[in-house]
Amino acid sequence: MHLFTKLFRSLDSTTGTLRKIEALAQYFQTAPPEDAVWALYLLAGRKQKRILTRTVLQSAIQSLNDIPPWLFEESYAVVGDLAETIALLLPKSSACLPLPPSVPLHQWMEERIPALSRSEDPETLLRTWWLTHTREEVFILNKLITGGFRTGVAKNLVIKALAQAFASTEAHIAERLFGDWPVSADWFKSLAESPSGEFGSSASPYPFYLASALDADAAEATPIEEFAIEWKWDGIRAQLVKRGSQVSLWSRGEELLNESFPELISTAKDWDQDLVLDGELLLERDGKLLAFAELQKRISRKNLSAKWLATHPALFLAFDCLERNGEDLRAATQRQRRAQLDELIASAPPLFRASPLLQASSWEAARQLRSEASDRSAEGLMLKLWSGTYKIGRRRGEWWKWKVDPLTLDAVLIYAQAG
Repeated sequence: MHLFTKLFRSLDSTTGTLRKIEALAQYFQTAPPEDAVWALYLLAGRKQKRILTRTVLQSAIQSLNDIPPWLFEESYAVVGDLAETIALLLPKSSACLPLPPSVPLHQWMEERIPALSRSEDPETLLRTWWLTHTREEVFILNKLITGGFRTGVAKNLVIKALAQAFASTEAHIAERLFGDWPVSADWFKSLAESPSGEFGSSASPYPFYLASALDADAAEATPIEEFAIEWKWDGIRAQLVKRGSQVSLWSRGEELLNESFPELISTAKDWDQDLVLDGELLLERDGKLLAFAELQKRISRKNLSAKWLATHPALFLAFDCLERNGEDLRAATQRQRRAQLDELIASAPPLFRASPLLQASSWEAARQLRSEASDRSAEGLMLKLWSGTYKIGRRRGEWWKWKVDPLTLDAVLIYAQAG
């Protein structure tokens, strides 16, 4: 835990991108693999479970400090973070206690923290840990216990650091980190191995290629005829992965969506080819696309009844073919991949269609198409260079998104209140 705390301190104390990458790379090179893989798990933003409620944590610190509830609430209101509030409220005398040998991060993640939920007296265990660790360590432990650990490190920086640490390529690391991957020392050590040419497991998606907002000066330097033009749909970006009998549906946020779209999974199993398609998840009723809010309702529902599925029918609108019968097509041009997609869709099972290609003879004609997007339940246009390949992450110049000016605004309002 000492080594992970030192890494956290380094990342938290600088805004410099290169310094963050250097700190991460050094940690990945020097930490034991069984600890490094858990650090990667946390830094990559994988989901964490909340082990204890705020009530238990608050009770433990109040009994340790003998502070009344109102004082804790006032302190919490000023600090704004439960883990930090507790770390700051530790008695000063605890700083004088001898610190025990550092427990490795993997033991905390695999044994100690999970044991809290099974403990008959978690408060006593908490107080023991708090009094025998530094405030920084207590802060991190509390974050892990509440499932709220975060750092100011973007995933692409973690990828760059791993590539530097293992003398690998960012593309190889990004592929290994997408989708589900085992939290094991052997898997972490395998990141240093050279790419084998085979991608991931039978369920693994590819890292998504992301479009950039249209830069009119840069884009219009290229004739419009050199772009594939499609509607920009207002749905959920997803990849359908079918390899053998296994079918998986992945969101861009690396969430497995099989349970939310069971009819797509069952229908795709009837496809007589292995494939990976990139596309948009939508809901369509009587030939009309439903609002995105209806799609969100479907994702959030735990139980999908037959009646509910019938009133909220799913549609996978494919716009790219990334793999076909085991062949990785990402290095092929947009035109070549579209030809593969059209061949596949010709024999597609129900609920799978290709996103239609649009025609524009000039940039002015493309602007006219864009103005019609709202009438088509679309957000605007997608422009994809016919000669471009399928890349990883956001790369400017080949994929542009040209959204219409919003008539409504989705926003999150926040406020601050002192004391």
